[in-house]
Amino acid sequence: MDAAGAFVRRQWSRVEGGQGISLAVADAVTGQAVGSVVVMLRPQPGVAGLGYWLIPSARGHGYARRAATLATSWALDVAGIARVEAWVEPDNEASRRVLAAAGFEQEGVLRSFLTFPDRRADAVVFSRIRDPAGERAEGG
Repeated sequence: MDAAGAFVRRQWSRVEGGQGISLAVADAVTGQAVGSVVVMLRPQPGVAGLGYWLIPSARGHGYARRAATLATSWALDVAGIARVEAWVEPDNEASRRVLAAAGFEQEGVLRSFLTFPDRRADAVVFSRIRDPAGERAEGG
């Protein structure tokens, strides 16, 4: 089994298991895949996590911002999710800029929250929620 095939199978298993959705990020002109964006359900009802990655040559061209914006808007407006959150290492300035540009607000830091094979790391928490003003207007 090659690595690409295994990756695709993992993404489909998320969808089939009702855990979330993983989509390719592609160049609008060439159609070339340049990355992935994932919306995964969290254990809390109505909460999803956002993740994304790009190949190095695609970074800095707005793909991540556009993918994060579109995936989050879909989750909030179509899928009925109330809150989409993303966890970023404190020194990942590029992702922090992407999330801010996609309408996320920084909430705080979870200390020693992320686990990697060789270390633990803090996570800066960002979130975007359904428009509370719209919910209040609809609810009365």
